[in-house]
Amino acid sequence: MSEFIIKCPCCETTLIIDKATGRILKSETVSQQKSKKSFDELFQEQAARKDKISNQFEMLFNQEQNKSELLEKEFEKAKKKLEEDTKF
Repeated sequence: MSEFIIKCPCCETTLIIDKATGRILKSETVSQQKSKKSFDELFQEQAARKDKISNQFEMLFNQEQNKSELLEKEFEKAKKKLEEDTKF
């Protein structure tokens, strides 16, 4: 084998270097390495990501609705207490 294969620990770029000349013959970045997936794999990843984001949105939306209802109940309770306190 007349070449070195080195992987950068920081950016994970793979370098293929000629032993004799020390020249870089090829460099492959992480994004290039990841793009070797098939279209179906990429599509499935995006579908899973979409489902995850959709579920998170739904959960946060429900939390906000519950928060609104809770605040409304607290407001009504405080209003009722104020009315009782102002009656002499």
